[in-house]
Amino acid sequence: MEDVLREGLSKITVFENVFYNPMAKFNRTLGVVFLNTLGSFVGRGDLVISDIMAATGVRGIRYFLESMSVDEVYFNDVSKNAYRCMLKNISLNNMVGVSNVTAFNLDKFMSLYTGIPFDFIDIDPFGSPLPFLSPIFSNLRKKEGFLAFTATDLMTLCGVHLEALNRKYNVFMVKTDFCHELAIRILLKNIFLVASHHDYAVSSLLATFENQYVRVYIKYERLPSKISMDKLGYLVVDGEGYEFISFKDIGGTSIGNKRLLGPIWIDSYIDKSFISLMKESSQKLGEELRLEGDFKPVTKYISRMMEDDTSIPYIYRISKLCKLLRVPQPPIRSVLDSLKSMGYRSYRSFLYPDGIRTDAPVKKVLEVLKSLRS
Repeated sequence: MEDVLREGLSKITVFENVFYNPMAKFNRTLGVVFLNTLGSFVGRGDLVISDIMAATGVRGIRYFLESMSVDEVYFNDVSKNAYRCMLKNISLNNMVGVSNVTAFNLDKFMSLYTGIPFDFIDIDPFGSPLPFLSPIFSNLRKKEGFLAFTATDLMTLCGVHLEALNRKYNVFMVKTDFCHELAIRILLKNIFLVASHHDYAVSSLLATFENQYVRVYIKYERLPSKISMDKLGYLVVDGEGYEFISFKDIGGTSIGNKRLLGPIWIDSYIDKSFISLMKESSQKLGEELRLEGDFKPVTKYISRMMEDDTSIPYIYRISKLCKLLRVPQPPIRSVLDSLKSMGYRSYRSFLYPDGIRTDAPVKKVLEVLKSLRS
């Protein structure tokens, strides 16, 4: 007898040598909420989607069973064993014979999509999604749609291996206290550049770091006139802390003793109006599907996102600064309130419990920490 696992509404069995990561359950639940919200966002409940590296098929199965917006799902995996596993799981979930559920075992997976107008494609590889960017954007069959990319090569993206990061992702980076933030922005930069090569403009609706992966959800449009290089730029680092500057303005900037890190995505990567809809969707789905335990953590996570402002593309870690000053760490809220009272934009980062975003010079942040130590 094979063990049957339950995740959300799905029932899953895992064959030998077929990858299944139970720690990515949150990731998949967030994806369900995204797709459910996307249906409302575009005004359709008949989305056509694809999970092109499906493995067990759990992601696509949950999308089909739990999202109220998905009408048609295509599964694919290059592994024959994974293909057999996903067929077994499709059967376990009573999806066999459903005309709008299709599974493939194709090596050149993008050949499947010729002529199929997918609304959403999920790309969830082991490691980096970089090798799949150009095949995806060169084979899209809609002028606009949505994509999700996962990256699990965080040893590279987070700069543990700086030479590999600089070489593979075409950035100049140093080690910082907010590497996960930069991992999101480095990945988005690479997606932007490949998309623009194929005349697609992209915007980020949502990006996350959780449990050793980076995940981004983007909208693409085949509108070359909307491709703005202002979304890309550099972090400028000196004794005053961090600033950022766009490609457009870099030519007139005096660098002096400053250092440039990048290029990276410097635009906001969270669409507040979209994730506000996601929060409502998450609460509603949890209740309607009777899966409150699965969806409540997603709702809380989205609530933290809504307090952040990712238009500031860098983060100060208060615990690190307090250690440097040898002072006790004050409440984050007190730090934010003090900086706001001085006229600076200041937000709590959803990525780090001790992280803040602010346009205040670092010396002002240090002054606030010293003043709050009592």
